Amino acid sequence: MSLAKAVATLDMVSRGRVLFGVGVGWNAEELENHRPDVAWSQRYRAAEECVAALRQCWTDAQAEFHGEFVPI
Repeated sequence: MSLAKAVATLDMVSRGRVLFGVGVGWNAEELENHRPDVAWSQRYRAAEECVAALRQCWTDAQAEFHGEFVPI
């Protein structure tokens, strides 16, 4: 939620010039350190879900998202 707010604020301040990129990474140990609840084989699904949750935060005044990896 705080990432969505930070990016939305930056987008407003820059007058819509924010480009937001997302990647799944290549290093299994890095994923384990950052998200130990996400299996390496599930990282693409988890990333897709995170992006869907961010979009929900950006488009709805009262965002609600219930996923396997992201509950907000």
